[in-house]
Amino acid sequence: TTTTTTTKTKTKQSKALQRHGKDSPSGGIESLIPSLIGVAILVVSVMAQRGFRGRASVAGIDLGTTNSVICVQAPSKSVGEIDCIKDPSTGSPIIPSVVSFLEPHERKVGPSSKLPSNLVPHPSHVVVGQRAKQRIDSHPHHTLYNAKRVLGRPPNDNAVRDLQREVEFTLVEDEVTAEVVFQVE
Repeated sequence: TTTTTTTKTKTKQSKALQRHGKDSPSGGIESLIPSLIGVAILVVSVMAQRGFRGRASVAGIDLGTTNSVICVQAPSKSVGEIDCIKDPSTGSPIIPSVVSFLEPHERKVGPSSKLPSNLVPHPSHVVVGQRAKQRIDSHPHHTLYNAKRVLGRPPNDNAVRDLQREVEFTLVEDEVTAEVVFQVE
């Protein structure tokens, strides 16, 4: 009788291979997704900590028929400071919803009137708020008020006709757009 003996040689394995040798191989991109999400959250957190909010200053306008309020939120490290634009005459953040156009002899002559502007009329030819409200009786054909009542309405709407009976400025129909247009002298 013959006996055969086989001896197995042991191969030395690393501790990591010993612990995880029977684990399934890594799943490629699927295994990277949690890490990528963590990096994205870290980047957004750092940007937020440094004051980036993803937008520039934001203006909010509450346009009322009688009064309006305009506030601006500047970007900052937290929510942002909100500053309301004040009426030039009273210093109040509540501004009468009135606009008056100055006649040529009333217009300011100074540095602001000489600045170039693409706006028509030039900003130095217009007054707003309390100062414009004070001009309703003295310059009724040059002053717009209660205009919000007819915004977006067709020219034949009852609200347009009612306002035309109450005010001195003229409401006309634009020939191209068929919308109400305010006409001042």
